[in-house]
Amino acid sequence: MSEHDAFTTPGPTAPTSVTGQSPAPTDPGRVRFHLQGTKILTSFTVPTVTIDGHLVPSQYGETVYPVAPGRHRVAAQAQWLRTYGQADLAVDVEPGTVVDVWYAAPHNQFSRGSMGFEKQRRKGLVLFVGLMLAILVAIAALNGLLL
Repeated sequence: MSEHDAFTTPGPTAPTSVTGQSPAPTDPGRVRFHLQGTKILTSFTVPTVTIDGHLVPSQYGETVYPVAPGRHRVAAQAQWLRTYGQADLAVDVEPGTVVDVWYAAPHNQFSRGSMGFEKQRRKGLVLFVGLMLAILVAIAALNGLLL
């Protein structure tokens, strides 16, 4: 052994497991986000979606987001004259798994959105129908159609 060999340090190596083999890279998990509705029946503006506070692209239908394994906060909200339909959900994602998250914007701007692990019902239908009836009655009264 020469005197130079004693001072030679090995280069960086991959971490090894107890068996001496390199561990497999961590497989990311996925959040499969289901944005219920359509532009015509729900809203012309697509609700916004965030994962851990970061805005992600969204569209009606299904979108898959790769995420690191662990707990994540998925949130969504709609926007028209004001922000409405806020909903969020804590999601635990294991390596290599897919977690389904469903979001439904409400029927009106005065209700919260619905989010969960299965298909959601839209909130606010009774208020929406009541508002529409009130508007129709007001129009009829203004036009002299009501006695």
